[in-house]
Amino acid sequence: MSAPSLSRLVGGVEVPLDEGPEGFLCSEGDCVVVASRTAALPQLQLRGKRLVPESLQQADGDFEARFVYWIDSWAGRTSFSLSDGLVRHDITLDVGPHQEKLAPGGWDALIRELSDISQALPWGMSPGAAAGRLVDDGLVAVHPAIIEHQLPLLERLLMRLLAVPPTLVRRVRTVGPLNLSRGADLRTVRWLARRPLELAGVRGEAPADALPNPRAMADQPETLTITDHPLTRYIVHLLRRVQARLGATARTLASPRQHGIPDDAVKAYAKELALRVEQANTRIGVVLKVPLFRSVPPEPMSDAVLQALPDQPLFLAIHRCGQRLLNPGLAYAPGQTIYAALKNSYDLFEIIVLYRLAAQLGSHLSADWAPCKVATIKEYDLEDRPEDRTRWVWQGPHDQRLELTYQALFHSAKSANASFPQTSLSAQAVPDYVLALWKGDNIVSWLILDAKYRSGRKPVHDALGDIHRYRDSLRMGGTPAAGAYIIVPHLQDDAALYSEAYYLAAHQFGALVLYADDWAAPVFSWFRATSS
Repeated sequence: MSAPSLSRLVGGVEVPLDEGPEGFLCSEGDCVVVASRTAALPQLQLRGKRLVPESLQQADGDFEARFVYWIDSWAGRTSFSLSDGLVRHDITLDVGPHQEKLAPGGWDALIRELSDISQALPWGMSPGAAAGRLVDDGLVAVHPAIIEHQLPLLERLLMRLLAVPPTLVRRVRTVGPLNLSRGADLRTVRWLARRPLELAGVRGEAPADALPNPRAMADQPETLTITDHPLTRYIVHLLRRVQARLGATARTLASPRQHGIPDDAVKAYAKELALRVEQANTRIGVVLKVPLFRSVPPEPMSDAVLQALPDQPLFLAIHRCGQRLLNPGLAYAPGQTIYAALKNSYDLFEIIVLYRLAAQLGSHLSADWAPCKVATIKEYDLEDRPEDRTRWVWQGPHDQRLELTYQALFHSAKSANASFPQTSLSAQAVPDYVLALWKGDNIVSWLILDAKYRSGRKPVHDALGDIHRYRDSLRMGGTPAAGAYIIVPHLQDDAALYSEAYYLAAHQFGALVLYADDWAAPVFSWFRATSS
């Protein structure tokens, strides 16, 4: 199989992709074309998702395929796998953010900001990947990245250990027939001195009719070399712990109940990772069955091992590698060599909007308003994220209360007199954020806010249509929303009208640009007008 060619479609013309240090350079929004020539039917996979070729034909006995993939939702490094059943070729793309959404510096700042909130918050199971560094703890979703980075090193170190295992030399005494190959010590000399006939035999002076007794049992020293070393016992203990950790990882990744990853392709990728982890676990099991490890009992870290490790570089390297596999956390760190999957770009943007909105509200409220409920991150096995229906609450004067709710659920009205606190006159709806002002148990006014990462004219029109429907159909305590806004990273020129101050003020509707100055001004204008 020859190396595939990669290009992107620009105005219907294929332009070859340039190759950078981390892979072929492209951006979100690009339509990437992979052209291959293989001896058998080609398969192109992207993290559990098998791509269907746009065209496939035979030429001179080979198969020529053309795959087209639109990068619509992620940035970072990712790899495709092209195979014809016999040969596999990995294709790495270095995907930058869309130039009309976030500049590269803005993308990096976004991930850093999320990392400051929670080290595990940026990581997910999507195709885009970013570099990180090892930390003490983290999500199991990151574990396969650590395995791919650390397990080959651990296996190489174990092979070196098997080639030159540590040994202990023990001096013992055994009673048996006199063995002239062993060195004689004082006790052996005394034994010979009490037996003149055996001593004469050793000297070669025994008469022919009085040979030494060949069955005479002598007390002699013996030197034994054994592999039952305290360091070896500790390595067996460490490997068994790593086995248990890998087993738990595989079970979690293969579990059908996976929070936060509804995408079927991502679930398939999680199962693929589970298989990879199981294979790693099997290889460690094979190593533990070799005679060196099978013959010694496991022992945890002891003072003797702790003192010996600094003097044994090989054992110290195995210890550090094993500990990294036991504590497989990852923190965002550009320029590092370990890569793990990020959440989808739109998920990252949705979460950053949530925390920026909460921070803006907290900093702009007067001293009369005090936070009484601040949401916390909930950690899941696969993804770290705020829970749906998470709330931030500020208590104000005159029994007023301001609530920010993430992923608020509005039930579909089952009848004309349905009385849910949050109701939809049509289908069930879940806007990203709801900001509501209460006085006691009565709703005063409320806003609908929805994060949209795509900023072109058509996506913005579609998003505005969604919140227009929300504003018309959603009710909180029987009251319609006072306004509805989408929140975008940037707007293209042909959609800039929807973020103009006069448009927002006239309609209580439009687009808020997150990276513009005073992006939340309409929200605070609403709050000042209603709370006074």
